[in-house]
Amino acid sequence: FGQPRFSRDAIGEFEFVSNRFDASQGRSSGIQVNAITKSGTNTPGGTFSGYFRDSKFNGKDPVAGVVLPYQDQQISTTFGGPIIKDRIHYFLNYEFEHEPQTYVYNTPYPKFNTTLSGARRQDTEMGRFDFQFNPQTRFTARGNRYDNRIPYDSRYTGGSDRTPASAIGTNRRSEQEFGSLTQVLGQSVVNEIKGGHSLFHWNQYAHVQNAGSLVGQTEGFGAPVILLRGFTLGQTHAITPQNIREEDWDLQDALTMSYNAKGRHDVKLGGEYMHDFTWETTCQTCMGQYTANNGALPAAVIQDMIRDVNDVTTWNLAPLSAVTTQYIRNVAMTASPFSRPTGNNGFTEYAPRHVVAWWAQDDWHAANKLALNLGVRYDAQIGEFVNWVEFQPFLPGNRPNDLNNFAPRLGLNYAWNDRTVIRGGYGIYYGEATGQPPLFTLRYVQQIAMTVVNDGRPDFAVNPFNGPAPTYDQAKALLCSSQPNPASPACNLRHSTQNFAAPDLVDPYSHQASLGFARQVGSQASLEMDWVYTGDRAQLNTRNINVAFNPATGNPYPLVGGTAAANYINRPYPGWGTIQMNRSDGRQNYHALQTAFTKRMANHWQASASYTLSKTSQFDQLPLNPGCQYPVTTVAGSGVYRCDAAVTLPDYIAENAWFTTGDQHNRVTFNGIYEAPYGLQLSGLYIFGDNGYATAQSGIDVLNQGASGQVSAQGRLRANGSVIARNGLNLPAIHRVDMRLQKRISFTQKIKLDGIFEVFNVFNRKNFDPTLYTLNEQNARYGLPNASTTTAYSPRMLQFGFRTQF
Repeated sequence: FGQPRFSRDAIGEFEFVSNRFDASQGRSSGIQVNAITKSGTNTPGGTFSGYFRDSKFNGKDPVAGVVLPYQDQQISTTFGGPIIKDRIHYFLNYEFEHEPQTYVYNTPYPKFNTTLSGARRQDTEMGRFDFQFNPQTRFTARGNRYDNRIPYDSRYTGGSDRTPASAIGTNRRSEQEFGSLTQVLGQSVVNEIKGGHSLFHWNQYAHVQNAGSLVGQTEGFGAPVILLRGFTLGQTHAITPQNIREEDWDLQDALTMSYNAKGRHDVKLGGEYMHDFTWETTCQTCMGQYTANNGALPAAVIQDMIRDVNDVTTWNLAPLSAVTTQYIRNVAMTASPFSRPTGNNGFTEYAPRHVVAWWAQDDWHAANKLALNLGVRYDAQIGEFVNWVEFQPFLPGNRPNDLNNFAPRLGLNYAWNDRTVIRGGYGIYYGEATGQPPLFTLRYVQQIAMTVVNDGRPDFAVNPFNGPAPTYDQAKALLCSSQPNPASPACNLRHSTQNFAAPDLVDPYSHQASLGFARQVGSQASLEMDWVYTGDRAQLNTRNINVAFNPATGNPYPLVGGTAAANYINRPYPGWGTIQMNRSDGRQNYHALQTAFTKRMANHWQASASYTLSKTSQFDQLPLNPGCQYPVTTVAGSGVYRCDAAVTLPDYIAENAWFTTGDQHNRVTFNGIYEAPYGLQLSGLYIFGDNGYATAQSGIDVLNQGASGQVSAQGRLRANGSVIARNGLNLPAIHRVDMRLQKRISFTQKIKLDGIFEVFNVFNRKNFDPTLYTLNEQNARYGLPNASTTTAYSPRMLQFGFRTQF
């Protein structure tokens, strides 16, 4: 979304924080990497470097079967030095990157098979100033900016299950201003005060022309979403255009002191406050969405409907009427009372929150061979789920904040002998629930998603409202929840957007533990082996809470299709449609054996190798509503609902048990550097990963649950009643070898030139992105990979570069 980015030439070093037992680290449930930027010195100097790629040196794309047009040009420069020697220094950096990209559409329909090409541009700037006031006091100020303009976003462009109308562009920007004051308060006491301001801005837009664009869209652009069986016409992202901005103000104070008392103690005490403000203007289904999978249209009909894929005014949607079950479109308030501040248009959301934290850490060297890490951290976020919003019957107002997030940390290092250290520990980390629940909640209460069930008219797809679209007030009056009989099939159901906050939503957290050893081998090498465990808890799950299950069969009652109207009475909230709510009940366990061997640089060479054996398990959670012990059940037509009685659901809905995911289980890496004569340096990298397994999707909404239902077309239930097995597709492993040859020429002691030649995927192995396989069984390309623009899965690619030092 535009998080901070830095040029590689601006980074002095990376601090890899894998210590799960440091209480000063927080708001992340995994490892952390801190980037430490370069600073100026007493000697003026700089660098100028460039890196270049061109498809004339590339291998054939493994999916397209041809060499795709590609170029990349990257230029970077740095300069730094003294303003006042030994007192004030500066460092400046600028980097520019220009990357033309090509995306391939290889659909079952020849008319839509084409390529789209565009050039991504990235600009990165940074300036840093360091002030040494006296030996005890120093101050650092840094400012940086990052701009990334992407005409075609790879998430929505190219592939086998969509048309070129899916293409979306994005503009991303981030800015940071940061200051740090460090004071030595005594021989063993240091205090550091940090403060700063940061923001990111995200803009997302459609390319398809639409002279009849609707309110909420960019005027003249945008297309409806049309969900067919295993294929999508129009846009694939129903939330475009977007204009998002997040702004943070942060202040932190950290005190470090050391003393001796039954061993040496290094103590860290600190606290932090952050004010976060997020606003966004988004087109949530404002262009309309058709669920048109109640039958298969002939290929010729589908292609004839779309005369010009880039101009919506040429589309003839009439043939969709025969297979469309429903049409959804959002309308918004003109002035909202829910956002902070209030009065905004309903397509805009404002969501402020206050973040506080404190920590205490004691690194205690209790004996010559024993060191203990003892710490505790507290994190809280005030208003993170727009707790002031009241929206009955789902959300009471002024809901309590999640304020019990105390995280203990315990680490141990024991020197078995002068070559071997045994290490381990345990800790809890609280993360963040992302900004989606509060923003989507505001979006839901400020907008009405009008759902129109197909009434059989031959022009339904062309004229779903059978007249002009309603305003917000008109739409509210037409809602089933506003009618005397909310189960009447003649009214309109109110659907939620995605990620609506539950009244009992809490912050996600993880239990983390490790146990292992590190041993020095000889005078130049080391061996490490660790068992690592991460148990994610209270992870966000999204499900439709407006679904009830038949206690006899365990299946949900239909939500869409021909029998949906008759089943309104069988919903827990009869006057409402789909209520996609976030629940804090996701669980996942990760176990890994991590091994590494490292040989340090000596005799002109160094090398390292690693192997990871891992297993990830998820809990297939029962679909529980807030306050419920069991899934909601009802006897058909009774209008009586209960969730205090056990019910057995089919496995394709929820197993209520742990299952092994298809994530990668085996990973091997090897890298080495050899310093050859004549200023030559040769380095290489090998990566192996088994890429895991994937689970197919039936592509048919057998139980008529809609696109976001409990068992939708993305589920495992087939039309014949059979169930798709988990992890049934064994994805091909990745084998990749990269090499680099560098030659240094020294003109003077200060002026040096490096010539760089790099080859990625030396043996041109066909590697495929495991996240880009076609998994829908209804798609003609089922089981086949799609093209990826990620370097890790690219064909053989050459890069030429240079770096000057002066």
